[in-house]
Amino acid sequence: MKAKSPSFLIFFIFLSSYTNSFSQEIKDTLLYITTSFDSKNNAFDLNTTYTYLKKSLDRNIEKNNKINAAYISYFISRMEYNMGFYSESEQTATKGLQLIEESPKTNYTKIYKKSIFTQLETLYNTRKDLKKALELNDSVLKLATKSSDSISIFNNRSIIYRNHKKYLEALKEISKSYEIVIRTKNQKKEALILGNLGHIKNLVNSKDGLEEIEKALKLRSELKDTSRILSSYNHLSEYYQNNNNLEKAKEYAWKAKKLAEQNNSKKLLYNALNTLVDLNETSVFKEYKKLNDSIQEAKQNDLNKFALVKYNFGKKEKEIQENKLVIEKQNKRTLLLIFVSVIVILISIAGYWFTKIRNKKKALEAKNKHEKEIHKKEIFFSKKIHDRDIMYSKRVHDVVANDLFQAMEKMKSDEEDALTFLSKVYENARDISREIEPVKIRQDFGQQLKDLTLNYKNPKVNIITSGLQNCTFSKLDKKKKQAVYKIVQELLINMKKHSEAKMVVLKFKESEEELEINYKDNGVGFDLKTKKIRPNVETRIFSINGCVNFESENNKGFKAEIKIKYV
Repeated sequence: MKAKSPSFLIFFIFLSSYTNSFSQEIKDTLLYITTSFDSKNNAFDLNTTYTYLKKSLDRNIEKNNKINAAYISYFISRMEYNMGFYSESEQTATKGLQLIEESPKTNYTKIYKKSIFTQLETLYNTRKDLKKALELNDSVLKLATKSSDSISIFNNRSIIYRNHKKYLEALKEISKSYEIVIRTKNQKKEALILGNLGHIKNLVNSKDGLEEIEKALKLRSELKDTSRILSSYNHLSEYYQNNNNLEKAKEYAWKAKKLAEQNNSKKLLYNALNTLVDLNETSVFKEYKKLNDSIQEAKQNDLNKFALVKYNFGKKEKEIQENKLVIEKQNKRTLLLIFVSVIVILISIAGYWFTKIRNKKKALEAKNKHEKEIHKKEIFFSKKIHDRDIMYSKRVHDVVANDLFQAMEKMKSDEEDALTFLSKVYENARDISREIEPVKIRQDFGQQLKDLTLNYKNPKVNIITSGLQNCTFSKLDKKKKQAVYKIVQELLINMKKHSEAKMVVLKFKESEEELEINYKDNGVGFDLKTKKIRPNVETRIFSINGCVNFESENNKGFKAEIKIKYV
């Protein structure tokens, strides 16, 4: 059974305080791993956890959640390192850094980056690559934001130098760490740094370091930090061994063995037995061999299982890559088909637009021709309107002026007859005035037409309008509205003067392209072959691009169907 890694577990506890900012999946991941560490049946099931994390990593990469993927990559790298897969651990950590670089910058990306740099630093230190280990340590130091970070960073740097037997450099770095830690009042960290400081001093000079090691032991005893007390025992045993005091060295080695047994830690017990074997304590040889065989067998089993899990994942990833290649080839074929289809579509579109432009050109030519014809009509009807104005002028002269002259003559002989005659003159003058008076179009044009019909309605004549309330007249410009008003007015004037109608129906209807007006009365009617409708009606209708159809017979009333195009 593999022992718990205190530093690894401490890191999980540290990260637990930040889980509120992580996704739910990452929270679940952290909880799962922490639970795996705390399991009494199996301190840390690497294989199950590795499988869990690899699947979680794949899901987050699929979702493009790069910061979570980087976070998971860190743990996978640690696990691969613990099982001795150093190359794989380096690749996973490097991939994690790449994911961080591709993610938005936050405080948490800095934490992850620092953690991965520390992991790579440990990896290169294990590989005895001093240069790279120190470079990674410098990178971690640049990301430090508080004094507690610097304590760990300088301590790790001293361990790098110590492992390469550069004890003076190691002493310089651990001293920096100690200068910071004594200002923090963190006794647990102070004990750690003191213990390492004493140990490195002893490596520089066998007579030095005892004071620091004993002080570290005292602090740990006060804190009841059992696992770290065992570390102090090992430092003291090594100190006395370096000073040829084998009895004292054995005393602390035995204390370490007893404490390891109390903690039920095979790894710590193995270290204590290893020290006793080095001190030639023959009584533990058999126990040491048995424990060593047990640990090696468990380690080999874990390694085999872990290697199988990695193999299966590697095989799966290979299959995924092969599938990707197949899909990529299919995509290329699909793209080629799409490209050919696009070319065909573009050619079709070009042909369509060519045909459309050609037809548009023809339509434009036809429109221009039509507009010329309309222009000719407008000139023609402008002349008609001019002639009509001359006619009105003549009527005012011939009718009103002559009537007024006759009225003046009648005034000399019969005043009552003259007043009756003047009333008729007034009506004639008013009708002429209405015909030629300019119309001021109102916003409520439909109501304006309704009001117009009311002017001609009396007890003898009933005028009914239909459809006005459904018409907006929004597609008619001002000129056409004025014409419509005058057309309706002239129809009503004609009805009043000639038809003797008692019922008039006016229907209005709008469509997409035109306005339709239907007029009908039950008057005396007339023969269209022998008598024409007032020319002003037709003139106005034609002047606004409209058409009209009249129907009438003697004693059968009069009908007019008028259609006015919007354009």
